[in-house]
Amino acid sequence: MKKTVLIIGTTFAVLFSGCAKENVLSQNDFINTEQNQAEEDSSLHTTPVPSTVPENTTIVQMETTPTRIEVDSLLYKEFNDMREVYSYEAKYNAAQWMNEAGELLFPYEQDLNSDTKMVDDLALLYMPDEVLFKASTEDLLKVVMDGWLETNVTSISVYSIPSHYIRSCTIKNQAANELMRRSDMVTVIYADYCNRNYLKGEESREGRWAADKLQFDEIILASNHAFAMMDNEMKENVLNAALEKYGQVRSGYFYTVEHTSGFFAYIVEEELNGGSAWYQYVQDNNIEAAKNAICFDSTCWLEQFYN
Repeated sequence: MKKTVLIIGTTFAVLFSGCAKENVLSQNDFINTEQNQAEEDSSLHTTPVPSTVPENTTIVQMETTPTRIEVDSLLYKEFNDMREVYSYEAKYNAAQWMNEAGELLFPYEQDLNSDTKMVDDLALLYMPDEVLFKASTEDLLKVVMDGWLETNVTSISVYSIPSHYIRSCTIKNQAANELMRRSDMVTVIYADYCNRNYLKGEESREGRWAADKLQFDEIILASNHAFAMMDNEMKENVLNAALEKYGQVRSGYFYTVEHTSGFFAYIVEEELNGGSAWYQYVQDNNIEAAKNAICFDSTCWLEQFYN
């Protein structure tokens, strides 16, 4: 199969505002499950280790047609099919999800409601495997952004550690899980990141969704998993975008001035858990603005939820 290196230009739109503080999860058993998971994983984040770049961190040339790849990351866990646990059936069959031309139909859009119960959201967004594996990476990201992250199932306000937020998505949503396994994931997420905005103004459900979506993108882009897929120009573009967004938020331009960057917060988390390729890249290239944004104070991540 012919391989090409995908290059993304350096022009991007970057307007933001901060995350809302609202916590909308209503299923106690689900919240308890997340809290237990966070407690079980907390031991991973206590002892700093010397900075090392994982041996498997390399530049990967993207295939013209994306393939499924293995994922070894703090951000990823296998999808947990909870149909038997919660006694629900998928709302839509394969024909309702995808037409004969292979186009995704997004059938959940007419029924998605932020006031529905978690089990209803899981049923609405459950994708048959024959659809999941045929869907484009762009369409998978759309299901995550405009479907999964507009439900009551996952909100970033629940998580004090960046990886727990993304890992929760990959465990409970097939589209998020499959997205992490696509060889063109980085180019698709980066394009979305450059055009995604926080909402400036008062706190709202829409503002929370906007923050959740943008941080979904930037935490993944900050991972060793994503770094290994980037060429040098992509690395420079991603870091510049993350720095510009970080600078705008910290300047007080947005209503939640305490908001901080998921990109730089995850660099810290990964550096404390075996080494961050991004951390080493910043040090090697002596990028002062990025050095200043990488904060090893544990209060830096989502501090607005705990002040």
